[in-house]
Amino acid sequence: MNQGTFALHERFPGTTLTPYVHHVSTTCPHAPRPAMLVLPGGGYEFCYDGEAEPIALSYMNAGFNAYVLRYACKQDAKFPRPLLEASYAMKLIRDRAAEDNTDPNRVYVIGFSAGGHLAGALATCWQREEIYTAAGIAYGENKPNGVILSYPVVSSGEYRHAGTFCRACGKQDPTQEERAAYAAVDNVTEHCPPVFLWHTASDGAVPVENSLLMATALAAKRIPFALHIFPHGNHGLCLATSETSKGEASAELSDVAEWMHLSITWLANLPK
Repeated sequence: MNQGTFALHERFPGTTLTPYVHHVSTTCPHAPRPAMLVLPGGGYEFCYDGEAEPIALSYMNAGFNAYVLRYACKQDAKFPRPLLEASYAMKLIRDRAAEDNTDPNRVYVIGFSAGGHLAGALATCWQREEIYTAAGIAYGENKPNGVILSYPVVSSGEYRHAGTFCRACGKQDPTQEERAAYAAVDNVTEHCPPVFLWHTASDGAVPVENSLLMATALAAKRIPFALHIFPHGNHGLCLATSETSKGEASAELSDVAEWMHLSITWLANLPK
C-alpha cells in the first residue's frame, strides 16, 4: 500500500520518498521482503511520473516493498547532492526494515535514463568516504545489493547524453574529467554490486552504447551482470505497455515488456 510521501531529510529540501509497502499481517506473517529503491528519469530536469509509481507497483506486485525517491533536479541537481540523497534513502530503507518487514540484505535500486545515471553512480561510488560521510551515514549503509539500469546515462564520452551531464555537473560545458567523476562506466571497481542492464538498439536519446560500454566495464572487473538489448523501441519506454510507452504500440513492444519479469528472476537468483 502507498503509505504517503514524506520529506527525505531536512538537509535535502524538496526531496521526497514515497513508500509502497505490503501490509504487515500478524495473522498471516510473511518472510522479510526484498526492497526496491526507484529512481525515475527526466534529465535532472524533473522526475518523470511514468517511471515512478508504475515501477513501484510492478515490483510490489512481485512481492517487493518499493520506495520512490524524487531527488534534486534543476538548479539543485549538481553532484554530489543527488547521490547523497540516494545514499540516505538506502539507509532509511534499511532503518525501516523491521517496521516494513524488509530484508536489509536485499535492498536494490533501479534507475531510468538520468535516474540510471544516479543509480549507476550509487553502484560505483557508494564506498567513497566523502559520499557516505556527507550523507550522514555509516560505511555500507548505502550499498545496493543489486542494481537495475534501464536505458541509463552511464557513459561520459562520445555517447553521453549532454543535458544530463550539464545538470549533474552544474554547468553548460563540463570537462571530460567533470563528467567522468560520477559516470558509472568510468568508476567500476571491485566494490560494484551485480548489475542488470536493458536498452533498445534504436534508442535515439541515450545511445545503446551506454549499456554496451557499461557491460564491458563490468566484465573487465568480473562483476556479475546481465545485459538485454531489444531491437526496437524509443527512449523512455518504462514498462513498455500502452500505459507507459508514450504512445508506442504495446503490441510492437511485447519483447521489451519482458524486461520486468527478467529483472525479477535475475534478482531472485542473486546470492543471498
